[in-house]
Amino acid sequence: MTKSIELDLAAAQVGMVLAHDVVNATGQTLAAAGMVVTESLLEGLRKREIERLTVCPLVDASAEAAALTERLEYLFRKAEADPIRATLRRALEQYRRGGNRAC
Repeated sequence: MTKSIELDLAAAQVGMVLAHDVVNATGQTLAAAGMVVTESLLEGLRKREIERLTVCPLVDASAEAAALTERLEYLFRKAEADPIRATLRRALEQYRRGGNRAC
């Protein structure tokens, strides 16, 4: 699991995911955790004088998928002929690939 990072708004990149809600000085939520950073979101936050964001760092999805496959191959290297272990592997792979998790 990747740790979130706090950075200046100027350093935020399109495609990052907000790890925490972005709130203004009065506590009003401007953007919810889990939102993908877009250029229009950045522009709106600049207009509202937001200076810092907490985001999940960008990851290389293909490298992450390859690392997951490699790890599962290793963990289940002796399970080719066992249908129960094959089912377990498929379930684990589906879980690990399944959706956007927080940082």
